Amino acid sequence: MNIFTDSGLAGLNLLINKDETISQLIEGTKINVDSCESISVPNLPQNPFKLRIPEKDDFFDSDNAIALHKYFKNLSPRVACRPDLWVSLGFIDNQEYLLSRWALDSKKPIDAAKRKINDRYLLNGKYGYFRNAISRLWWTAHMTFDETKDDKSAYELTKLAFELQEYQFQFMLRKYGSSADVCRRILRHFLNHKSEYQQRANLTHNSYIDFIKLVGKRLNLYSSVYLLDLVVESKINDFISHEADSFFIQK
Repeated sequence: MNIFTDSGLAGLNLLINKDETISQLIEGTKINVDSCESISVPNLPQNPFKLRIPEKDDFFDSDNAIALHKYFKNLSPRVACRPDLWVSLGFIDNQEYLLSRWALDSKKPIDAAKRKINDRYLLNGKYGYFRNAISRLWWTAHMTFDETKDDKSAYELTKLAFELQEYQFQFMLRKYGSSADVCRRILRHFLNHKSEYQQRANLTHNSYIDFIKLVGKRLNLYSSVYLLDLVVESKINDFISHEADSFFIQK
């Protein structure tokens, strides 16, 4: 696959900063990036990867994440931290996906479009790799893939993570969420108890999403005292269960 060079990335940024380019992207029209220098990288897959385009009733986030993770089966986290990889994959091979999954709103001020371009199309946003349109897919799959499971179950946590954005926001964007082991322990608990918690939420007129937010905050406090990497999974399960008993009080 082709990757933008440093000068190519600089050229792309100059191109995107033009009002006419932004207007074109807002209209949902692909821009020509042929003038932005790119080179073929031999240690990356050579066949272009095409993401599945969202449809009205499905973004296909988990499907795309799993396919992308398998495509980059030998990708190291170090290489995955290179912005040029994800920006190139978006603008060279998957502009249609960018413009469909993260469409720009023509009714909002142009500054809003610029912020979204920096956040979702490039890698200049606050949460970086978990906000960029494409890197978020690979990194979520990387953090949730369980190599100890068979092919059918290895990505079950990946699928869960894309069911609600709050799973990613609360458990992957906090300091303790940088550990894949901790992330998987937390998500496994929710995978095993999701139906129970959702039922309890309905019975008590509480919000399941609010419960996820609470657990994220409580674990953040807990992690300031204990290194969660060293906390056994049963302790994390007990901690979340205790929070559930406090939160889901019958009204």
